[in-house]
Amino acid sequence: MPWFAIVAIVGIGVWGLVMILSMILGKPLPGTSSVSEKELQELRDRLEALESGAGQPAVERRIERIEARLDKREARELEQDGWDRQARDLGLGED
Repeated sequence: MPWFAIVAIVGIGVWGLVMILSMILGKPLPGTSSVSEKELQELRDRLEALESGAGQPAVERRIERIEARLDKREARELEQDGWDRQARDLGLGED
């Protein structure tokens, strides 16, 4: 039997033992979800508050600042495009 087959068999055996121990002890494995109903309800309440538009003023101000920066960036890009177009018309652009 090749060595990698033995490694696979041992790995499957260890995984099975871990599963059996987690079932016996009743503890979830690391990385698995163990969310209580209370936590789920809190998340649902927060989601409903966000969807209803009851957002925090700080978040709204931040969104406005981001939109303003985006508008400025778009204006700079349009200006650069105009300069590039003018350079091409004069034969100075890259060919």
